[in-house]
Amino acid sequence: MPLDLSIDREKEERFLEELRRIVLDLLNGKDCKVFLFGSRARGDYRRSSDADIAVEGLSEEEFKRFKRSLDELVEESFIPFTVDVVDLSRASDSLKEVVLKEGIEWK
Repeated sequence: MPLDLSIDREKEERFLEELRRIVLDLLNGKDCKVFLFGSRARGDYRRSSDADIAVEGLSEEEFKRFKRSLDELVEESFIPFTVDVVDLSRASDSLKEVVLKEGIEWK
């Protein structure tokens, strides 16, 4: 029997919405911007694709705390993919350009 690699888009959207809720809860009250970018923002992801999040406006310490908390909460959740988080204020110009061009602003 062949391996089923099809994607249940509705289920994937629920996972992404749960991730968005977690991210926004963690950053509630913080003066920052958050973007989803990469394949999940473009819609050309696979089941094994990670989610790419960029955050701008946090201090280095706030960013580290946010990333640590996010990693823990994603691990405890039903979200089946990994999440890569970048600090946009410390990212390369080329990455900033990609995020601002294709990213979906969450906050």
